[in-house]
Amino acid sequence: MNKWKIVFVCLASILLSYLFAFPKISTTPFNLDELAWINDGRFYVYLVNGKLNKFNFNIPDNESIGWSKQGYGSEDQPALGKLLYGFWIIHFFDAHFYQKDYSYENQVFAQQQLNGAQITALAQYLPAQTISAILSARILAWGTYTLLLVIFSLISLKLFRSLWMWIILVAGFLFHPLLQNTFLVATTDGLITLMIFVCLLFLLQFHKRLQNNVVLLSYGLLIAMAAAIKLNGALLLLPSWLLIWKQTRSLKKILLCTASFVFCFVVLNPALWSNPFTNTFQMFSHRIIFTSEVKGIALPHPFFLTDSVKYIFGNLGDVFNVGFFVVSAIGIFFVFKEFENNENQAILLSFFVVFFVGIWFYYIPGWSRYVAPLVVFYVLFCGYGLKKLSGSSK
Repeated sequence: MNKWKIVFVCLASILLSYLFAFPKISTTPFNLDELAWINDGRFYVYLVNGKLNKFNFNIPDNESIGWSKQGYGSEDQPALGKLLYGFWIIHFFDAHFYQKDYSYENQVFAQQQLNGAQITALAQYLPAQTISAILSARILAWGTYTLLLVIFSLISLKLFRSLWMWIILVAGFLFHPLLQNTFLVATTDGLITLMIFVCLLFLLQFHKRLQNNVVLLSYGLLIAMAAAIKLNGALLLLPSWLLIWKQTRSLKKILLCTASFVFCFVVLNPALWSNPFTNTFQMFSHRIIFTSEVKGIALPHPFFLTDSVKYIFGNLGDVFNVGFFVVSAIGIFFVFKEFENNENQAILLSFFVVFFVGIWFYYIPGWSRYVAPLVVFYVLFCGYGLKKLSGSSK
């Protein structure tokens, strides 16, 4: 890629995000999960004070430990996102983020009164310092959104090598309402999506150097960072195993990357340090139990397909809804048809299939934020659809 093109799209992406996304920090509707993630910023305080062992994994078998079980400290969620929010809020804004009266009952009440409300409506329910913490954390979320847009732009250049195509695709990214409503709030959905596409860009750039141990160790670190934000980041191991095997035919290389992931995942989750193997197993197993309880079934939810179509292709206006659906479907069709002869398409497709199937398994009806990463994939597939419709072979 031309280095000046890279510099241009990076700077332009930052500017576009500032112009079109930053003003929405205070106007994006409140998401109930923001309160939970802000409160869990206290994990940073416990880590600094050496009291993180207050939370342990002595959990009864087959018992869920979601946010409603405050005594367990949400140990079915990894810690990196919580630590990042805690560090950000304390050191940059000195804001209050821990509500001593926060409990499951208050969460239910807040959901009835506040979920989807404007920030200005929170004042009659939450202290001013808590609202300040939410807004300050949203600035971090906007920074994550901006980095994601930069990474998306670099992927677009890598795949299509066209500024015109970048302009079209970045417009699709910027103005999709699900992306803004999901990634401009103080949750970790933007962080995990950022890491998914950082990993995608990494493999697009370095897939021919997977014999190199430093590349494998670095990629293991990136996957660990994703999984240390949300456990579904571990899905990134699947396309990496396939690609490493295709490039090297070496089980040792796969094991090296996996070992790097496991080691870094434990390091990035201080609550696991007391008993890494048992605690890691319990973290994953209890998350699976909790998700199954909430969605009502352990199998992939049958509403996923219809809900994802509604959330991804149902919020743009009739003409754009149909256009987005048709063009992305054309792109997916031709990528499936041609990926064996194009390594970049094969990498993109492997990521998409893994996360499409993975999200289908853990999707909970009504939780639109779960399908937000798929929007970014569909916008990229639109690029291939537009290429075919324009008759371009480049």
